[in-house]
Amino acid sequence: MPQQPRRLLIAALFLLVASWAAWPVLEAGFHGAEVGLLERARASRSLIDPEIAQGHLLASLDLAATAGRVPAVVARLESYFWLLLAALALGRCARRLLLPWSGGELARAAGWASSLVFALHPVAFAAVASVTARADLMALCFSTGSLWAYLHARQQRSSGILAIAALCAVLAGLSSDLALSLPAWLAAAEFLSANRQRSAATRGRSALAVAAVSLACVLFDTWIRSLALDELSPPQAVRALGSAQGAAALFERLGSILFPVNVHVLGALGFALAGLLALAALQPILVAARSAPRLWGRILGLWALALLLAELVGRGVRVQPTDLRDAEALLLSAAVLSVGLGLGSVAMSGVRRVVTPLVLALGLGVLSHFAGIAHRSAGVELADLQRALAELPEGDAWIVDSPEVVLGVRCAEGALAATTAAGAELARVDSESLVLQACDGRLERARAEGLGLLLRGSAGWRARAVSAPSSVPLPAPWFRDGISPALELDPLAAGALVVRGAVGCDTSAPPQLAWRAAGSSEGEDGRIAGVWSYLGEAPEAVFDLRSEPEWLAAGRVGQVWSAAGWSRIAQAEFAPELPEPLLQGGIELAEVAPNQRQFLVRIPSGLSEAEDPRSSWRLRVACEDGSVLRIAGEREGEGPVRFPAPSRALGRTAQLEHTVDGVAIERRAVSLPQP
Repeated sequence: MPQQPRRLLIAALFLLVASWAAWPVLEAGFHGAEVGLLERARASRSLIDPEIAQGHLLASLDLAATAGRVPAVVARLESYFWLLLAALALGRCARRLLLPWSGGELARAAGWASSLVFALHPVAFAAVASVTARADLMALCFSTGSLWAYLHARQQRSSGILAIAALCAVLAGLSSDLALSLPAWLAAAEFLSANRQRSAATRGRSALAVAAVSLACVLFDTWIRSLALDELSPPQAVRALGSAQGAAALFERLGSILFPVNVHVLGALGFALAGLLALAALQPILVAARSAPRLWGRILGLWALALLLAELVGRGVRVQPTDLRDAEALLLSAAVLSVGLGLGSVAMSGVRRVVTPLVLALGLGVLSHFAGIAHRSAGVELADLQRALAELPEGDAWIVDSPEVVLGVRCAEGALAATTAAGAELARVDSESLVLQACDGRLERARAEGLGLLLRGSAGWRARAVSAPSSVPLPAPWFRDGISPALELDPLAAGALVVRGAVGCDTSAPPQLAWRAAGSSEGEDGRIAGVWSYLGEAPEAVFDLRSEPEWLAAGRVGQVWSAAGWSRIAQAEFAPELPEPLLQGGIELAEVAPNQRQFLVRIPSGLSEAEDPRSSWRLRVACEDGSVLRIAGEREGEGPVRFPAPSRALGRTAQLEHTVDGVAIERRAVSLPQP
């Protein structure tokens, strides 16, 4: 095929694949960290604020423009524009770097292949999906532009273009700390590809001079920021030196760019596809190395060193297939990897030089498309949460099981301040903490001052205003039918429902309770699973109402009935709390080994739960950091129940629960002995 039609065909295919790959990311709304950053940018009165874009002037100006209520899709399109520019400049750099080593044809092919690979790499789209990472995209664009301009000027002996290289270096420094690696890249380019005919000593001196000049250009941003703040303000990357998390994190990060798979979306299929793509890109190098081992050995060695350098100047955060919140931190490494994969895909001549890069680009486009689905889902989830929050009346609110992370990417993390109504206090609690607060009375005290709960149901987030305390007593027991009379029940006043089944009722399946709120005449608002705690002639079922967040936020309950398993009953009765288990004394703390302690709970003899193999014991313990632990206990024969004491700092009280098939049938507040 002639060259011009082939280029047009490749461009058309790229636009098609890139549009499909980018579509989920372009549809993604802002996530929590972006919302918080844009709110700070709107409130800031300074163009140079260390808390915004790390105080970089150019990135701050760009962010200030975005903070002016720009829709998320517009922000994504701007980031995508910077990505395409960076990919184009990266390909030009690759061509210039390889030209003295491999000749014109291979260098040109490697250049356009590198651009294709980087423009469709999932890590690049992770940067597009984050306004906070746009500064890095800008810095990468200007850095690669500076590197290309410098090599072009040196190889073509065109000194006028050196001014463009210097200007791009200054702009890169004004954008992000990612530009701090530029002097090393320019020095390496001067030594390796500017003029290879000179001696190594001469090239070394020139490389040091280039590094010094380019470092001065990059640090122009530091000078501007220090003048504006009236104090020395070095780049944050310099202040964070030594924060990398070791070799394990390094290999995790390298694996995440070579196998850029969101395991929550694609699973094992994604790793299979990524492995095939890596093999398709690197296999041609191994074949070509047999005919020119010295050349390709040097190229592979330099590529490995470049990857290591990119990682050393990175942020040192951990990135794993299950946790991609900081995937954009791998942007520089992904760019270096893309050059290597692009070069490998064109190492063989003939048709494979065209087909292999296209196959590689198509595969990366597939991975990027499905990775983008996670960002879109996170944006939808946060928008739904904000909608539900807006429906709450003014007052304090608790988000139950806040979606900090959705499908491995950020969602509500960092959005608290932006979604809090004026004068209201917004807190995050998990389901375990809510249950514990319902058991120890803190929820009762909080609702007396007005409290709203945000809960995630099958239909999305719902806002529930917790009703004020009721003076109406608990309803009387009812008989025979598994459906209650009309109620006006305060859900916090009823901690349990005890059902005594009729003789001969079926106890083979767990009983289920359905309920609807007062004022509703049909349908159901929730279900609660119970357990048959006694299986004799008069079986007894227990429903632990305290452990269901939906029930706690029900307002007023209008009716309950049997959804399964207890339509024929002898009696059903609400109780304020679950019954308390009988204990011999309080909880003891015993040291069973050095630095290993256990909590001991002694049960009176003759009450052993060993008679029922379904029963067990557990502790719900609040930690000083606000989290809640469930600690399972073990008991041998008539001995005490033993709970391993965690090393974390614990509160002074806990809830001891006796459970059957995981459902609490007895509960008691206990004091924890302190070491």
